Amino acid sequence: MADHSGVSAYVVVGASAGGVAALKTMFAAARPDTGLSFVVLLHLGADSASALTEILARICPLPVRTATSAAALEPNCVFVIPPGMAPTIAAGHLVLAPSETPQGPPHSIDTLLTSLAHDARERAIGVILSGMGEDGTRGCKAVREYGGFTVAQAIEPGRGHDPMPKSAIDSGFIDVVLPAGEIIAKLADYAAAFEKLADLTAHPAEGQPEPPPLAELRAKICALMQRATGHDFADYKERSFMRRVQRRMQILQILSLPAYLEHLEHDTGEAQALFRECLIGVTAFFRDPQTFAALQSQVLPALFEHKTEKDSVRAWVAGCSTGEEAYSIAMLLCEYAVPRAGKPRLMVFATDIDDRALRTARTGRYTALQLAGISPARLARFFLPDGEDFVVTRELRDICVFSAHSLVRDPPFSRLDLVSCRNLLIYIDTPAQRDILPLFHFALRPGGVLLLGSAETAEQFPALFDTIDSTCRIYRRRDNDAVRPQRPVRPPPNHLPPIAPPQPERAPDLRQMAEARVLARFAPAFVVVDRDAEVVHFSPNTGRYLEPPAGKPTRNLIALARRGLRLELRAVLAKAARTSKPVTSAPLTFGNGQQREKLLLSAEPLAAGTAPDGRFLVVFLPQPNQPNPPAAAEAADAPLLRVEREADALRGELQALIAEHEITVQELRASNEEMMSVNEEFQSTNEELE
Repeated sequence: MADHSGVSAYVVVGASAGGVAALKTMFAAARPDTGLSFVVLLHLGADSASALTEILARICPLPVRTATSAAALEPNCVFVIPPGMAPTIAAGHLVLAPSETPQGPPHSIDTLLTSLAHDARERAIGVILSGMGEDGTRGCKAVREYGGFTVAQAIEPGRGHDPMPKSAIDSGFIDVVLPAGEIIAKLADYAAAFEKLADLTAHPAEGQPEPPPLAELRAKICALMQRATGHDFADYKERSFMRRVQRRMQILQILSLPAYLEHLEHDTGEAQALFRECLIGVTAFFRDPQTFAALQSQVLPALFEHKTEKDSVRAWVAGCSTGEEAYSIAMLLCEYAVPRAGKPRLMVFATDIDDRALRTARTGRYTALQLAGISPARLARFFLPDGEDFVVTRELRDICVFSAHSLVRDPPFSRLDLVSCRNLLIYIDTPAQRDILPLFHFALRPGGVLLLGSAETAEQFPALFDTIDSTCRIYRRRDNDAVRPQRPVRPPPNHLPPIAPPQPERAPDLRQMAEARVLARFAPAFVVVDRDAEVVHFSPNTGRYLEPPAGKPTRNLIALARRGLRLELRAVLAKAARTSKPVTSAPLTFGNGQQREKLLLSAEPLAAGTAPDGRFLVVFLPQPNQPNPPAAAEAADAPLLRVEREADALRGELQALIAEHEITVQELRASNEEMMSVNEEFQSTNEELE
């Protein structure tokens, strides 16, 4: 842990060579009294000449120095990492080592941010400015996991160096997105709030009313979260929970719990933000290698004993986060099972309440930095390179079933050989732990194994578990069926804001009646369709463009469209669904003989920028006919132009269908895994009832 004397917070600023302008803008607005210590790292090769220290020194009111190894990070100072160095931070000091590659470490910002997160924890701040690639995203994840603060530069249209901040923003690990010139002011406010929020239970200033008791405020916050997310955090350890609340208050610059509770009641998005804040996903492949070595030598031989190809080895990873733990256990099972003559079926159920983490786990895509703890042999066998990242092989992916599951709410799995729940119980109060550990006992087969984190233990239940390895926290289920899991019955939350009664509908006024009449007579024809192109609403005057086909009645817009409109309708709908933006077709002509008309087709999501309910507005926009006939050459080229346009439309539609197919496959896989998980839970509940 860093020595925080005089330093309010430690800031790592990452960018590439294209981010110098953003750095200048950011540090020109620096203040000399914030107590912040800055470390600036650019993507530069060892042979690159850098004048960044001199550039920033001319415009920054703080001292700017070129960093040296073992330099202590001082308050109100900027340290610039020289080219060709691989920096880390330990005990509040910089550690510089020469880069192993001429281009510099491929994820140097990730590495620096991760070391800062371990060292400074909640006083760590990560800032991602303009740059190419995805460096910094994983480092921001580490900063968030240890309670720090992350900022990304706002993306400006037309700027060519946005991939780094965009990657960080899209990952969900960024707390605030700001223009470069506003970042330091936000950091100063965030750091100053450490002292103001040092004690949430402190007595108010003279003349201020006494706030409600902390337990009452916490209960109200938990009730609001449960209403918004469906998850009850009443069993979350008070100190850990209030630290997460304090962090949200720092970000929002709300300095009292009653004020934050009021904000939570009126801002529907804040409950979701606090929910994400409480989901701590600190994980890694083969985390604690000693534990996995003990599993391999002391546990797997017993699990596979007497197993044949007709049997299965079933494991459950509770609180799997982004999947590293689940895939690590799956690799161990694969390695032990393959040399055997009768290989049993391998299944790893991996569960969490964080849907975003589960999406990452299902994708199975990881960076080289995330895979640093995996041996070259395992990397070659279980991962395939895909650009700069790696993807798990089909063999490994098919073993793992990822699904949403709450330990305190949902039924457990059953007939398991191994349960791994590492570093999750440390965030849960002791009474709730007494409810969860019997659930694990019930979920395991006789002789099954429970694996806990280094700060967790099952030794308070000697009737349920025997100790295999106390150092690695490995326990074996005792055959004691007299103890059955009992789920606590909690009363429903009683601190929810009252639901307002429905307001009676008012009769339309004269203006509304007039506008409706004008729209009915003079507005272009339109329809509203769902994502499957099924019509859910027709406007007047659509008969010119739509007609019911012969045969079975249908509401599909493509089937209803008259000849000459179907191809363009399909194309604009597919593009609008793919981009979530308004799309307008090229001018087209339809009809027969002398009754030919010119028309534009427009499709757009009903909601601005997105279509959460999958509904789209399709408008038929008639165009005036040309008074003069086309020239002979134009008439001769017209069929060719029409064919080219149709070919372009078909190519676009094909690409859209391919993308939709890939998305559908991913959704089907996720749905299948959820169904498998629910089926296992039903079987477990049935066994518990029996």
